[in-house]
Amino acid sequence: MRYLLTIAIIFIGLFATGQGIINMPDNNGVPTRFVTCSGSFNDDGQNGDYGNNINGYAVFCPGIQTDRMQLNFIQMIIQTGDVLTIYDGDSTAAPQLGTFTNTTTAPGMFQASAGNPTGCLTVTFTSNGSGTGAGWRAGISCFDPCQAISTTILTTPAPDADGIVRICQGDIVNFDGSATFSVDGTGATYEWDLGNGGGLNAGAIQSETYTTSGIYLIDFVVTDATGCSDRESRDVVVHVSTDPDFTGTAAVDNTICYGESTDINGNVTPIEFAITPSPPITGRTFLPDDNGTTSYQTCVSVDLFPPGATMTNASDLVDIFLNMEHSYLGDLDISVTAPNGATVSLHTYGSGGGNTFLGVPIDIDTDLNPGTGFDYVFTESATQTWAQAQAGVTTLPAGDYLPVDPYSTFVGTPLNGQWCINITDNLSSDNGYIFYWGLNFNPAIIPADLSFTPNATSEQWLADPSITNTVGSTITVTPTAEGVNCYTYEFIDNFGCTYTDTVCITVLPEITNGVPSGFVICDPTGTAATVDLTTRDVEILNGLAATDFPITYHLTQSDAENGVGAITTPTAYTNTSNPQTIYAAITDSTTMCVVVESFDISVGSAAYNTVPDIDLCDDPSNDGFEIFDLTSQEAGILGSQSAMDFTVTYHTTQLDADAGINAIPNPTSYVNVQTPAETIYARIESVTDATCNDTGSFDITVSPTPIANIPMDIIACDDVSNDGIATFILSSRNSMVLGAQNPTDFSISYHSTQADADSNTAALTSSGYMNAGTGPETIYVRIESVLNDECYNTTSFLIRVDPQAVFNTAQTINLCDDTSNDGFEIFDITSNETDILGTQNPTDFTITYHNTQMDADMNTASIPNPGSYTNISTAVETIYVRISPNGNVNCYATGTFDIEVSPTAVANPVTDMTLCDDSSNDGTEVFDLSTQTATVLGTQLPADVEVTYHASQADADADTGSLALNYPNTSSPQTIYVRAENVNNTDCYTTTSFDLILNPAPTIAAAADLQLCDDPSGDGVENFDLTVNETAILNGLVPADFMFTYHTSQANADADAPSIATAYDNTSSPETIYVRVENINTGCYNTTSFDLIVDAIPAIAAVSNLEECDEDGDTVALFSLSDRESDIINGQTGVTVLYYASNADALNNTNALDENSYSNTANPQTISYRLTNASGCYAIGDFIIEAVAAPMVITPMDVNNCDDGTGNAIADLAPVTTQVIGNQTGVTVSYHESQADADNDSNVVTSTYAYSSDTTLFIRVEDDNTDCVSFTTVNLIIDPLPQPSLLSQYVLCIDNNGVLLNGPEVLDTGLNNTDYTFEWFLNGAVIAGSNSASHDAIEPGDYEVIVTNIATGCDNSTTTNVRQSGIPTAYSVDVTTETYAVDHQIIATATGPDEYWFRLDDGPYVNNGVFNNVSPGLHNVTIAERSGCGEIIVEVFVFGYPDYFTPNNDGYHDTWNIIGADRLPITTLYIFDRYGKLLKQLDTVGPGWDGNYNGQPLPSSDYWFKIEYEQDGRRGEATGHFALKR
Repeated sequence: MRYLLTIAIIFIGLFATGQGIINMPDNNGVPTRFVTCSGSFNDDGQNGDYGNNINGYAVFCPGIQTDRMQLNFIQMIIQTGDVLTIYDGDSTAAPQLGTFTNTTTAPGMFQASAGNPTGCLTVTFTSNGSGTGAGWRAGISCFDPCQAISTTILTTPAPDADGIVRICQGDIVNFDGSATFSVDGTGATYEWDLGNGGGLNAGAIQSETYTTSGIYLIDFVVTDATGCSDRESRDVVVHVSTDPDFTGTAAVDNTICYGESTDINGNVTPIEFAITPSPPITGRTFLPDDNGTTSYQTCVSVDLFPPGATMTNASDLVDIFLNMEHSYLGDLDISVTAPNGATVSLHTYGSGGGNTFLGVPIDIDTDLNPGTGFDYVFTESATQTWAQAQAGVTTLPAGDYLPVDPYSTFVGTPLNGQWCINITDNLSSDNGYIFYWGLNFNPAIIPADLSFTPNATSEQWLADPSITNTVGSTITVTPTAEGVNCYTYEFIDNFGCTYTDTVCITVLPEITNGVPSGFVICDPTGTAATVDLTTRDVEILNGLAATDFPITYHLTQSDAENGVGAITTPTAYTNTSNPQTIYAAITDSTTMCVVVESFDISVGSAAYNTVPDIDLCDDPSNDGFEIFDLTSQEAGILGSQSAMDFTVTYHTTQLDADAGINAIPNPTSYVNVQTPAETIYARIESVTDATCNDTGSFDITVSPTPIANIPMDIIACDDVSNDGIATFILSSRNSMVLGAQNPTDFSISYHSTQADADSNTAALTSSGYMNAGTGPETIYVRIESVLNDECYNTTSFLIRVDPQAVFNTAQTINLCDDTSNDGFEIFDITSNETDILGTQNPTDFTITYHNTQMDADMNTASIPNPGSYTNISTAVETIYVRISPNGNVNCYATGTFDIEVSPTAVANPVTDMTLCDDSSNDGTEVFDLSTQTATVLGTQLPADVEVTYHASQADADADTGSLALNYPNTSSPQTIYVRAENVNNTDCYTTTSFDLILNPAPTIAAAADLQLCDDPSGDGVENFDLTVNETAILNGLVPADFMFTYHTSQANADADAPSIATAYDNTSSPETIYVRVENINTGCYNTTSFDLIVDAIPAIAAVSNLEECDEDGDTVALFSLSDRESDIINGQTGVTVLYYASNADALNNTNALDENSYSNTANPQTISYRLTNASGCYAIGDFIIEAVAAPMVITPMDVNNCDDGTGNAIADLAPVTTQVIGNQTGVTVSYHESQADADNDSNVVTSTYAYSSDTTLFIRVEDDNTDCVSFTTVNLIIDPLPQPSLLSQYVLCIDNNGVLLNGPEVLDTGLNNTDYTFEWFLNGAVIAGSNSASHDAIEPGDYEVIVTNIATGCDNSTTTNVRQSGIPTAYSVDVTTETYAVDHQIIATATGPDEYWFRLDDGPYVNNGVFNNVSPGLHNVTIAERSGCGEIIVEVFVFGYPDYFTPNNDGYHDTWNIIGADRLPITTLYIFDRYGKLLKQLDTVGPGWDGNYNGQPLPSSDYWFKIEYEQDGRRGEATGHFALKR
């Protein structure tokens, strides 16, 4: 979607976490949400027991909507009264899956059900205050209940290479989606979230018009009939181009006069669009005063990183920033928690800060309005924490600070999820606000598709005929039309989008003056004359009114343009140079635009300047006559003489020219009357005096045009490189081009292009031109007249290089002979054609085969059947090949190759090979295949024939995978394939085969050991029958086929050495016997072994008496007989014990007793036992059991202790023990937090016991001799501390003489004098006589009060600070800028007993007394003490001027004047136009300038001023400009 990032403040926790440990949050029953599919979920104690009074609420949800959560509980130990409940959904309103209390059994796996639409699981846990347990451990995972759905998406336009679709605003994107399903797609639905905020649109094909710049994240959602959807959430990313910024695209002048030029600068900046992964939380959050019981939390939602992306380095997080204010830094805890629960502290309570302010708070407890927040940035590039930086400052300035914990703490957290800030206020009497906060991630890790800046592909001004020059993006324009003229700057970006910006300038009306004629004074001897310049006024005005367009005459263009240096006597002006140019300035008195025209004053006679002849080429008729433009000579004839002052005429005779008659009537299209040359006579004459004239002449000539005849093409054969390049003699075509024309009259050149031929440039080397090798080339021929190179003609022809045939290579063709071995075979000699041609195209060449070189060269007697050719000689025969290009048989080549017939080797048949398997019976043994080679060869020589063995016929035929000669078979029988081949030609071979047969060793079973108990002699020797194992060893084999022998070693068994008797006395224990079993049919055998073991009987040890408590005095007790089991076994292993009431029962193994629960029948009583070892050998023994009495206990009194100030107390249990046991000895007393612990004698508490609430301990008294136990309890009571309450600070306001204005300040603890006693201190010293619940403070300092509860004796103390404050003792307010500067600054400072802030007029109070950009006029600066102990107001005046005025008589801004000049003793003010012309000198105490000049209103424009003033005895000058707007 297109992200419109509106973030709500979140007061419940929401975390997205990857692999890690999640502990149950103690969140007072407010749900914390975790989005994760890995890690573990533990109780709040993590590695220890869970806590008392926990109220936890956790919701676990999968990261992908269609997945489902599962929690696998592998441990659960929860005490009575503590309850854990699991719900099938995302809240406690969902169905319960299980509730657990008083359990030590792990319940295993819980899964979100198919009917759970959220896929989430919710877990709640509450514990009471009476004891804790080890808690639980559960694995977190997700499972996908859905089939795999894979989507395919096509878009129009298609994405770029990086997968992003880039379009312009208003473009349409067409989306076409489809899907494949791993199971079944029947009934699937297709929907699109087009990123436009409109939700889902049904249908696989969609179209959307994107009219707004931005980034749109498109999701194609495919849902099957079961409700499962595809897993992709961002299928297409669309970037819609942003409007560029055309700031700076502007004209230097917005208004110009007609005919003037101005520059227009083009400037465009592409604008970035970015989606911030972590937008700042905005909106004000109140941080009320608290005592550490509540934390305030807001969260930033980050969800645009790739799924699973984690923070891998501390540098991934650049900084954490927040804007806040607070009146007491010292009581704050501030931390930030990552999605995986990792927390970094920014500031910790107790690390310092005291009274230091953050920002500018309102330090009045009853005023809850927000102050001014400062920006604080926490970055690891800073040098100090808040605690380190606060020393010596009352307000912590905005800036960069170190976090308390390193950002490396966050490494491993998912980047996506909720990042939350936690703020805890730990002390009373202060509050604040947080205005916004956020995170800045390293740009290097932010996904590239979340931002873009279009790139320029083109920037230009659109064409306009009035653009006279372009330098980069700046154009110079000279508009030719009055009024508004607009120019368009075009920007095209890499999205293909076009943007334009139009700049318009106003062209004032054209002055339609005429062009004056010059003064020509005919005086052959003089150089000066006096003329009346104003006689040209009529020509210049050209009908314009002289009153509206005054004319002045000047000696320079510059003077005329600037209206200075006018000729003072224009009616009688004598030129000072000859000729001399005079400049007439015509001024439009309305627009003040000026046009300058010039004319010359010339004294002397007319002069003809010599010009060159005119030579034209004849047309194709070559008749010698052409049309001439004689006036093309006029500029040369006039030279420096003005065409305004002189005329030129053309004549056919000198007489006509001298007389000024019979001028040629059509000089621009005159046809010569003589050929090839004719003389023309020209006359130059003054326009004002016909006697001032001169004449001269020039010739006109017609030259013939040559004929270019078309020559033949040139074709050459290439060399063997076939690079298509050859050298051509182009001049060989000269005679063809000339035809019958005379070679001495013309020159010929050759060119590669028609343009070169026409311009006679880049002529080719005609005596040896090398072509480019890219194919046929056209050569352009130029033939030109040697008399006039402009008289030429062209033609062309082709040059071509045909390929040279190349014989590359050919292999000898070798065939194996047939079974006759007669030396003749049929060959396909065309099989070499691919090698012969190489890279040459077969369709371009013809190949023939011959029996001799001569036939190949002559292209005669070619072999008629090359595809089935029978050799005509044995052994080796040579074939001759000719290759010729099609279409040019002259470019041929020849080569040879051999054909050869080789004899075939014969593989003779062989017999099968047989072996016995070894004892492993693994079915494989090593066969020596080389024993078959001699039979395979028969009479063939080993030097001529090679024999190899193979596992398959295919391998034998392909001569691959030959077997080792010592070959282990892989099956039985196994066929081995033999290949016999000619060593000179391995293709000439035959094959045969034989089998490998492997007979198995007998398949026998392992024999069990033979075991006997030793007789009472204990000598360890018994007589064994060895044959008892034979049936088991054969394991179903037919006994008649096998023979058994027994041996004392494996070597004897393998060698079938002498055996032992089957009735055998062992010689040791254990002793191994080796058995040989042999198949009497195959001779194959196998062996096994077993041990002979003689087992000893168990040993009997002395056993002590067993005592149990007689709780009711009847001499009968319940005994656990197994308590003596370890004494009976006495370290022996592999033995079992049974108990009996008599020795006879033990011997007979009858009437065994319950070893865990037996009541004696006599007191004392003898118990017999039977001790049996693993081999079944046993011994008999006995011991005594007896019932004895339990110890006495006395219930103790309650124990009271004072709270230690943290809500805890410590009890000394030693006096309690004395009360409980009295004078008894030989007993052990222990204390426990639960009856279960007392029963189990576990978790004993120490004799100095710390407790945080009224607590009952369970007392266990145990007899040291009999282990008899009695129980009682003791109550531990916490007496609370007094809670005096004082503000953190009080303020005494004083005046400048130190007199108290508002005292005394009452320091009231809020307690009474009846229940408590009080002792007050000032700066550590006791305040005499001050012993009540409140104290009147009149002195500044640190106060402390100690309060004691009269009833309990518990005491507590608190402190406060009383400070003095007042208005500043010294201050200053100064205007620091020059009197008439463009921008003004006021700086206010103050010193005194406290800190001060400043205000300009009615603006807000600020810490810094520097005020910039102050407007001109009278201002009030207020200096105030921050606690409200007074303020000072200073009046200050700023001199200045308005930026504009509008003289339209509407009563607003009708005149313009300096502000405050009337306060200065001397001021002089001048106003100029933009050309520097003085328009007005003003009286600064008057109403000001009305925008008129000489009674006429001036146009809208910028105007400049200069003011000369005196201030404080110092003279100064200032300049500036302002706008006149009409």
